[in-house]
Amino acid sequence: MKHKHEELIKAWATGTVIQEKSKIINGTWWDRDYPRWSDNNSEFRIKPDPPIIRWLWAYKTTTGFWVIHKTFFTDEEVVERFYGDCYEYIKLEYTRSEFPS
Repeated sequence: MKHKHEELIKAWATGTVIQEKSKIINGTWWDRDYPRWSDNNSEFRIKPDPPIIRWLWAYKTTTGFWVIHKTFFTDEEVVERFYGDCYEYIKLEYTRSEFPS
């Protein structure tokens, strides 16, 4: 008979970070170096990737007008997108949004 956490155990054995959430204590997820697979008062999962943080950006056109771009970009993405296309660009801090990885 298959262990109910078999897939998670295999992932953990190959180095994947496993998280545990107690149903009794406070219900928050925390990393486990050595999960207690037999604990019936806990849930387990593979640690999710952190979200990608993106913002809206404003850029100055060659004609001198400021425009707000309609797409959210990370700091790295905006350099690739705007490099050579405009004179200036600024991050609109109040638009910070999290996107799944």
